[in-house]
Amino acid sequence: MNGQERLAEQSRQLLVGALFTLLADNHYGEITVTDLTTQAQLARRTFYRSFANKDDLLAFYGNRSLRRYQVVRREKLTATADLQTAMTFFFQFWWPERHRLRLLIQQNLFMGLLTQSRVTLTPQDLGLNPAATPYLTSFLIGGLWTTLNTWLAQATPEPPATVAQTLLRELPQLPTQS
Repeated sequence: MNGQERLAEQSRQLLVGALFTLLADNHYGEITVTDLTTQAQLARRTFYRSFANKDDLLAFYGNRSLRRYQVVRREKLTATADLQTAMTFFFQFWWPERHRLRLLIQQNLFMGLLTQSRVTLTPQDLGLNPAATPYLTSFLIGGLWTTLNTWLAQATPEPPATVAQTLLRELPQLPTQS
């Protein structure tokens, strides 16, 4: 990464930080590009070099986070990780982002990050066999994402391992047809 690219990346990160600082006290709909650039101490022109609008900035955060999840998951877990390991990793990965995610949840912006993301999670990203059906993959993605939403909406969420253990303990209780 050359100096100009590094500076552009630093500006994007400052703008993401500014967005979350402003979300703590303002409704997303009321935040303007001017508010973001003032908070980040950057020129509006700098904002528009990277983003068309604040929705693009939010999408950037979501896409970047999901790509980071995929990269870290591939580095830390084998392709054949069992469901318990994969679930525990999933919740542990998002734990450091809990304050930011909670702000998004409080403003009903969180669930849209997954549906609007250009990053597609694969069966391997969830600890599934690559041959898993798209139905099972979608079911798990939706379930994990919704659980993440419910978990981090709490003022004091339980530790990540507790959430994963609870889910794994309760999954076999789902009624099935015999």
